[in-house]
Amino acid sequence: MRRDWMTGDWVIISPLRSQRPLPRMAKLSESQNPKEDCPFCPGHEDLTPPEVWSNRDSGEPNTPGWKVRSFPNMYPALSGGGCDGSKGDCIQTIMRGCGVHEVIVDCPEHNLQPATMSEEQLELVLLSYRERYLENSKRDRISYVQIFRNHGREAGRSIVHPHSQLVGTPIIPTAVMEEIRLARRFFEETGDCLFDRALEREVDEGIRVVIDSENMAVVCPFASRSPYEMYLLQKLHSSAYESSSRETIHELAIVLKEVLVLLFELLEDPPYNIFIHSAPCDGGDYSCFRWHIHIIPRLMGQGGFEMGTGMCINPVPPERAAQMLRKKRST
Repeated sequence: MRRDWMTGDWVIISPLRSQRPLPRMAKLSESQNPKEDCPFCPGHEDLTPPEVWSNRDSGEPNTPGWKVRSFPNMYPALSGGGCDGSKGDCIQTIMRGCGVHEVIVDCPEHNLQPATMSEEQLELVLLSYRERYLENSKRDRISYVQIFRNHGREAGRSIVHPHSQLVGTPIIPTAVMEEIRLARRFFEETGDCLFDRALEREVDEGIRVVIDSENMAVVCPFASRSPYEMYLLQKLHSSAYESSSRETIHELAIVLKEVLVLLFELLEDPPYNIFIHSAPCDGGDYSCFRWHIHIIPRLMGQGGFEMGTGMCINPVPPERAAQMLRKKRST
């Protein structure tokens, strides 16, 4: 059993579980051909809500010519309106579902994904994240902005055309607050940065490192919750993704592209979720925190033990996963 330094989660690393007889899971079929009614393809801008932001060489808003495009989600989890705080008591607490939910279309091409698009296009996507973070973090009553990407139906994707999503919430999610709490407690007890020390140890040991660049590193976490889970960690001390420089975004595009190509080739285009954890935007002091990216391949479902305990059982030790990824990188 291992405990994750960032999240505090306990995980069971059990290689014996990989020897269980399991039925071969067929990949959910998805059409890879552009459809006439795909709302995200160029020329179909009238099938989406009016765009709120775009990176384009030519054309007026809501017309072709864009490289990355963002608009409100047609089926928002949260939407505009006043937030009047929580009501009720400790047994039943409610809050108005106010917030923001945007779609970010990653590129005009219907069949691309981060592993197959150019580094230049991926950099534009990551820059669009920064712009949408900046804009939405200024909204009244928005305390946290979450950007994420679902790849594959098993990971929650409903439309094939490559896209990401942004959700701004009036509260700070528990998972993020726990990461902040652990980082803050470490600083109060040691006067040091938890992210610095953890990354320093990972790089020194090397056995879970997949990529180590000038200002970033990708590691399979010591207590990986699932096979081939990865943290993309930055060496610069920056708590908010939206404060990242153009140079940082450029390096991030190179590193993220490479690691997603490794997943694509080693695991034959697996479903995965990517999400950025950045500092909340409620005006608090989060200097002990550092933004980072979680990459979680969706190779296994959850059973009764996982749902009953909140603990994951991972049959692939992170040391083995990192070794396989490094081997693929060297070929």
